[in-house]
Amino acid sequence: MDNKGRKRRWNKLLLLLVLVLSLLGGCTSTNGGNASRLNNSPNGTESVTLKLVQSLPNDIRTKSLKALIQNFEQQHPGITVVLVPTDYATADKKIMSLLNEEHGTDIVEVRTGNLQTFIAGGLITSLESYINGWHEYRLLNENARLAATDLNGTPYYIPNGLYQSQLYYRKDLFDAKALQVPETWEQLYFVGKQLTSPSRNQFGFAFRGGTGATRVLNQIIQDYNSDEVNLSEPMYRHDGQTIFAYGGALEAVELYRRLYADISPPESIAWGLDQQVDAFASGMTAMLIQDSDAITLIEEQLKYGTWATAPLPAGPDGLSYYSIGGAGWGISANSKHKDKAWELISFLSSPDNHMKFAAETGIIPIYNDASDMEYLTSGAFAPYILMNNDPLRYAGTKSLGGFANNAVYTQEGPEMLRKYLRGDWTAEQLLSELDEMWRR
Repeated sequence: MDNKGRKRRWNKLLLLLVLVLSLLGGCTSTNGGNASRLNNSPNGTESVTLKLVQSLPNDIRTKSLKALIQNFEQQHPGITVVLVPTDYATADKKIMSLLNEEHGTDIVEVRTGNLQTFIAGGLITSLESYINGWHEYRLLNENARLAATDLNGTPYYIPNGLYQSQLYYRKDLFDAKALQVPETWEQLYFVGKQLTSPSRNQFGFAFRGGTGATRVLNQIIQDYNSDEVNLSEPMYRHDGQTIFAYGGALEAVELYRRLYADISPPESIAWGLDQQVDAFASGMTAMLIQDSDAITLIEEQLKYGTWATAPLPAGPDGLSYYSIGGAGWGISANSKHKDKAWELISFLSSPDNHMKFAAETGIIPIYNDASDMEYLTSGAFAPYILMNNDPLRYAGTKSLGGFANNAVYTQEGPEMLRKYLRGDWTAEQLLSELDEMWRR
């Protein structure tokens, strides 16, 4: 081969080498520039991880929620949802910590009990702009819309269920002693005494002294305020005074202490939902007052017929107040993926998905056609319909979520009650402290 042939051959090899290096360089540049952005998502779009945290975790709710999340991920291949584990007793503390982190969470379960705290701290985002384009919002029932806009008419969360208390009782234990279901608080105490035998570790009532302890206290004191409670401001009377300043409140808190001291297990001074349900299901306690989410937890352990439900007990004048609370999904103010977070919230809140979640977890649904659901009109849910249909005896009140005082009350109230139950405070001292807390 002459010099010209060799030169042409080297030129071709050089050109081929340049093309190969160019292609390799292009591939390296594309992968390197997009690896963190594409993150191997199936459709070549940005892959996003959303963190969701519950404030009301239990096995049934978590299982149902996980199934819905799995369906969401299948329909949204670019989004991964991480369900942050929480414990019921410490959930609120963990949520506060996560909300204060730069990207601790995206979606948080908001409740009427922590709504004010989250808003005051600027920790959650208004959903008004999202709701304006969400046509399902107009299908929500009135109670759900009131819960969503509990503070200043601004929606900060979409309820995933409504919560209203009722009485649960062990029918087998009642029948064994031919006892009637109590209709007043005094009757509840009397019946509870008949079912209490500490030496046998049997008690009439499953007291709640831990997280959420203030709810039963509120109900008793309101009921002992007769018809003077302001339904739109239920911690106040029509004359503007707090419910704690009324003379009947003293009788109410003394009865409250007797419910604990005389007919409840001593350890119930620290009980929450799970401990209440376990004691009721085991037969250790014969009655409890709880929201509808206790139904599915009890059904896991007891056959219906062994236990039953009834409307809430009333005060001396035959009037019983109840509050409809809400819990639902809100968006963290620190979320970097607010639009994607709303995609998940609107998915979980769609009529089909919500009704599935409600039926599986035993909560009162948020949609108008919920009254047509068979499980709400019979069996364990029937007392809710009875109470709602008898406004002369049962009066619904606005939830406390929109009141600034409630944030402190929810956090400090249980310990104040424990001081009273342990005998460190007198009834008068407790009422004085609570009146000062709520006084305008």
